[in-house]
Amino acid sequence: MNRSDPKQSVRELLEEAHPALVGLSHWIHANPEVGFEEHHASDWVNEWLQTAGFVVERGVADMPTALVGRFGSGPFHVAICVEYDALPEVGHACGHNIIAATAVGAGLALAPLVDELDLRVSIIGTPAEEGGGGKILMLERGVFDGVHAAMMVHPSPSEMQTDPAPAAQPPLGAATIHASWVWTSSNPNAPLSVARSASTSPVLSTAETCVRPIAALPARIGSAV
Repeated sequence: MNRSDPKQSVRELLEEAHPALVGLSHWIHANPEVGFEEHHASDWVNEWLQTAGFVVERGVADMPTALVGRFGSGPFHVAICVEYDALPEVGHACGHNIIAATAVGAGLALAPLVDELDLRVSIIGTPAEEGGGGKILMLERGVFDGVHAAMMVHPSPSEMQTDPAPAAQPPLGAATIHASWVWTSSNPNAPLSVARSASTSPVLSTAETCVRPIAALPARIGSAV
């Protein structure tokens, strides 16, 4: 590691590793595996991390294809999430092959810096993002305990910082929310400060799903998004 310019040293390391990281992405893309069955992808990520000096624990959180690669022992714990599951009958339409290779590359970049930056780095292989909730299971089972910052890189078809298209907007987190609300009949003659109608009821949304109250429904309803 070049102490005078660690960023340049990391840049050179990644430029050298770039062709092989692209190869890792292509291998995962060419061998799609659905959630909880990402055995080849998990094996390849494990091999990369072990070769880079990470101590890898496999089968974490009682999931055979989950893993955690650890490097360093500093007080600040950074986790980078790896995804590698594919969509059934479609394959890697969401770029999880790229997410996996990018996360491995980020681990390679951070590993030489752990002592200088007082870091502890975990590369966390998270199965079944596509509907299986692998990260939620790992969170509930303690895999993220002690992590100060968890992050992940996700590919996009456009430049998200400059492209105004809806597909380029910042991603939103998604969760299941159970909600209920009550409204009263609207009165067109009432002051705006006290007027109530269905249109003022809550609107709950995720990136792709919205739930809106409909005036014809009963006064109290429950829903989920």
